[in-house]
Amino acid sequence: MMEEQNKLFDEVMSMISSEGNGEQLFKDYILPLLEKIDEDTLLSHSASILNKAGDNSHFRTIEYLMKRTDKWPKDVVLSCLDKAARRGRQNTFKAFLNDGENVDATLFNKWHSIGDSDIRRVLNDYKDNLIGKNWTVTEDYEIVRETENKAIQDRFNFGASYVRTVVYNNGLREVRERDFKDFQTDSEIRTAYGKLCKFSDNPPKYNSKDQRSHRVIPNKHTV
Repeated sequence: MMEEQNKLFDEVMSMISSEGNGEQLFKDYILPLLEKIDEDTLLSHSASILNKAGDNSHFRTIEYLMKRTDKWPKDVVLSCLDKAARRGRQNTFKAFLNDGENVDATLFNKWHSIGDSDIRRVLNDYKDNLIGKNWTVTEDYEIVRETENKAIQDRFNFGASYVRTVVYNNGLREVRERDFKDFQTDSEIRTAYGKLCKFSDNPPKYNSKDQRSHRVIPNKHTV
């Protein structure tokens, strides 16, 4: 059984050993072979198959492998992402990025700086999809949520543990501020914090809405 699995694996490696990502090659030959190989065999040769597929831009193969299992060694995946970013191979990079669970703010900023415009576009799309198109990280300690028409803006400030809500109405700007502790639950605060942590290099620590705050703020004012 092991000998048969290794033979199938060798056949796949032979097919991805040259440059290119023909749709028919993948669909008619590579995919049927991959589907016969068990997960343990793939994982035991993880560095070989991921690097080979990445080096030769077989992004359809990579897409299949990344969706097949989430047990790929993180260091191997990150190394492949680094190479794809430096070489400007956007489809390969996107395939390895997958759902982005291995990505943090430091890696995101690193790839954004070393990649070309195509890589940056992939990263920006990934960020928009993950964080939500109405969310923006403005500082390491702050994230902003806006409504579609930008009439309402919530600024979650984790440095000072409060939310500033700005409402634009008939040319006026109304500002309301609430400490985290004044919220009945912290579900939306935790949602905001999770998004902030994904794209902040140094987010403040957040334990609960009742963590101590030294701010004294007015309930409401209009500018």
